[in-house]
Amino acid sequence: AQPMDTLAFTRAEIQGTMPILKKNKYKVVALTGFDGTEEALYQICQTGKSPGILHLATHGFFFSDPLKDSLASERSVPFALSNSAMLRSGIVFSGCNRMWTTGKPYPGLHDGVLTAYEAAQLDLANTELVTLSACETALGDLNVEGGVFGLQRAFIQAGAHYVIMSLWKVDDSTTKDFMIAFYQKWLEGQKTIPEAFRETQLEMRKKHPNPYFWAPFILVE
Repeated sequence: AQPMDTLAFTRAEIQGTMPILKKNKYKVVALTGFDGTEEALYQICQTGKSPGILHLATHGFFFSDPLKDSLASERSVPFALSNSAMLRSGIVFSGCNRMWTTGKPYPGLHDGVLTAYEAAQLDLANTELVTLSACETALGDLNVEGGVFGLQRAFIQAGAHYVIMSLWKVDDSTTKDFMIAFYQKWLEGQKTIPEAFRETQLEMRKKHPNPYFWAPFILVE
């Protein structure tokens, strides 16, 4: 499997959203580069101590059901052939490339790949919003009785009230603009989360009429 590339605009996204959060009395802990590990996430989301906002700007993935995908046998990522959608979807952290390319994590560390199954085990009871600023985080296997199995189900099951997720591979630059605009409308504009999200969609639609740029993100409650 190919290693995950660096996302060029995530630092600008952080620099654009942090002042808004701090101005509105949020204690901000920004973990970037080598500090953005899976271990750090577990530390932040200790039982009963999850943050009010959890913003994850990274790569996301979803592999289709191997029983329905004729090309599945060519996959080289270990969990991509799982029967469970909760293991075939996830987001990545620092150190993931070793796991992604070799199938083995760094000794003594988590593999840097947070699957939907693992995300569902987090305690996010105190978290009002999880923002998944990443590709394909809303995808999963559709079950008539249980809904969409993947990250969408995982973070709601973990206790988050709202989750912002994406339906396809998003543009890094416009994602940065979307997130900054959303936090401005929500916190500085004193809108509700659904109101701020909808207004951000409309604003981005005016700037970028092509739905590829303005329509990938959805709000799940």
